Amino acid sequence: MRVKGMVSGAANTQILTTASILSPADDDPSNNSTTFRTNIILPVAGDTTIYRMDAIESTLASLPIVPNGNGTINLVFKLVSGPVIPSLGTTFTVPVEYSPLMNRTGNGVSYLWDSIGVYYDGASVPDFLTIEPNIATFFTNLPASNVKTIPKVPDGVSSDQYFQQLLADNTIEPLGTFKLKIGSYPVIPEESTSKLEWAAIYLHNNYNFAHNETDIQWGHYVSALVQPVTSNIVGFTTTEIVPVLFDNSYTYRFTAFKNIDVTPSSDENFTAGFNWANLAYGQLSFWTPQALPVTFAEFNASRTFDGILFEWTTSSETGNSHFELELSADGKKFVKVGEVISKAESGNSSLPLSYSFIAALPGGVALFSGLALMLLGAGGWMHRRNAAFVLVVLAGLALGIMGCSKATEKLLDHKEQLFARITQVDKDGTRSHSTVVKVIDKR
Repeated sequence: MRVKGMVSGAANTQILTTASILSPADDDPSNNSTTFRTNIILPVAGDTTIYRMDAIESTLASLPIVPNGNGTINLVFKLVSGPVIPSLGTTFTVPVEYSPLMNRTGNGVSYLWDSIGVYYDGASVPDFLTIEPNIATFFTNLPASNVKTIPKVPDGVSSDQYFQQLLADNTIEPLGTFKLKIGSYPVIPEESTSKLEWAAIYLHNNYNFAHNETDIQWGHYVSALVQPVTSNIVGFTTTEIVPVLFDNSYTYRFTAFKNIDVTPSSDENFTAGFNWANLAYGQLSFWTPQALPVTFAEFNASRTFDGILFEWTTSSETGNSHFELELSADGKKFVKVGEVISKAESGNSSLPLSYSFIAALPGGVALFSGLALMLLGAGGWMHRRNAAFVLVVLAGLALGIMGCSKATEKLLDHKEQLFARITQVDKDGTRSHSTVVKVIDKR
């Protein structure tokens, strides 16, 4: 069974969502819920990296199964798309420790693990890595309570619910327990955000009807101590734990039972392993925000007697060309009032760099015009043609400055609150903005 949904929330918050499965045939719905965490992040540019568990590589990386002891399975995750996460590389492993199959009956039988393999769910690529028990040991010297006529699973009731009820009311007894401890993946850089940790353990159980289809001929059953979410197919039950978290341990119980008229040798499932605990660790996805070309460590703007003073510090710059200084009366529509070239060599620096700029108060045009007339007045040494050329150039510059002055004069003379920001321009022309700050009056 799959549950889909959508959540929404403010940026940089975490949403907790609880999903519940209800069934009229379930007499204990209190433990049919699970909680998911969803991180809401700002929609900024970034890269998604996906690692996927390779079942075949995992079997090759794992030691042979330890039949009656503790062992470790190495889940191999391989990069399938996106940039490499530095601490993970192109491949990494997550250990899964398994315990012995502990006998809880006192019948003297050693229940054994059989093998590690892969499970194909009707596809050419294996879906799961599976740890298989030696089923034959389960049917050796079964407790008397587990050798009896057991009616078939009632209509409308899942086999998981049915077998759990048989255990709960002591119609049959559990044979034992085992544990799986899921390890953790390597530490990822702070700038990388774990986007999805999808993991599950599917527990496959098997049972067989007698020929008259009124009794169960034989069967074996495994479940988590915490009731799982289940889905039922005739003659086959899939049990899921949602979710299975990394760096956590889980305990499972198992049992076996048969009709008194059935002998173990009558079915091959009594003598061979059967896919049982399938580790479906799917994939891990990571999201890494795109590195900003310039990181602003500090930015302040203040009104002085000389004009509007911009002061800022960058902690790093990559491919930076220049900064454009901007002012606004409403914090929305900004006007450029100046420009500063990057101090970083070739636009790149990993060291802090400090900058300042004053957007002068109106009067600069008059000062410029006076300076131009002084130059022309002292131009007795100039030829008439050179003087004319200088006049044209100075006139063009003056018109440009006058145009800029008209666009900024009102802002610079603005008596109310002003807002400032810096637009950073890359060498390729890409533009990004700093945060908007209020201009502080320091006069």
